[in-house]
Amino acid sequence: MSDRTIRALRVGYLVLLVVAAAWLVVSRWDQVVALLDSARPWYLVAALALSFGQLALNAAFWSTGLRAMGAPTPWPLVLEVSARSLLARWVPGSLWYAAGRAALLARRGVTVAAVTSVAGLEMALSLVVVFVMGTGLLAVGGRLPGATWWLAPALALVAAVLLRPLVNRVLGWIGRRRQVEPARLPLGGYAGLLAWTVVFWTWSSLTFLTYLGAFPDLDPGPLPVVAGAYMVAWGVGFLAPIAPQGLGVFEVTLAALLQVPDLAAGSLVVAGFRLVTLARDLIATGIAETTATRRR
Repeated sequence: MSDRTIRALRVGYLVLLVVAAAWLVVSRWDQVVALLDSARPWYLVAALALSFGQLALNAAFWSTGLRAMGAPTPWPLVLEVSARSLLARWVPGSLWYAAGRAALLARRGVTVAAVTSVAGLEMALSLVVVFVMGTGLLAVGGRLPGATWWLAPALALVAAVLLRPLVNRVLGWIGRRRQVEPARLPLGGYAGLLAWTVVFWTWSSLTFLTYLGAFPDLDPGPLPVVAGAYMVAWGVGFLAPIAPQGLGVFEVTLAALLQVPDLAAGSLVVAGFRLVTLARDLIATGIAETTATRRR
């Protein structure tokens, strides 16, 4: 499938999604108003505060990854560069955020090969972790069939074992192409990246659980089930090729896994979490740009 076809499908999907969301708001207006009336604002403030921890943990992952790739970059610099690139996540397309961060890091002497390698590891390890941890938590909560719940984490664990040799093969190929000494991902660096990924998704689940706490009438279920559903839904949304950031796919999948009584109203509440993320990105970008301007 060509890039032009994928872009056309994404545009069409986004148009349909906007129409569907508007129709749901109108048709479920009473349910939505009832949920909002019972909302607890302090939980939203707490979720916003916790969401900044995601940026700090992601920067720690990148700093660890770049050091393992032979391009040591201080954590504060990675955090600043990431924050300055955040708003690109909201531009239609899947590469603008990564491209913006890569461009800013390149100005500080970080090679494109190192940035590309860490970005690939971030996506791959995230998928491994969300499916292993997510399906495990759903199984503990009794939300998966007993005979099949192990399949997804087993496949993800196999992927985790094979990922490091695959990365080193790709790095070797890049080195030969550029006629330079190829970089290698050491076992210790790989273990550190895996640990940061686990911590990141644990913190992200806690942030989302805090957000849902603002809506006591939703009754999403036990905390392990909510955390597991959040992780699996993110993974499913990430794998949806025409849904930018899993938009729509993540919300519906999560509401379905939580088995909320009203799927449509539940999906709209879940979608509200993106507003918390957007507010965080605006604040973080503003702070980072102000800091960079003063330093210049």
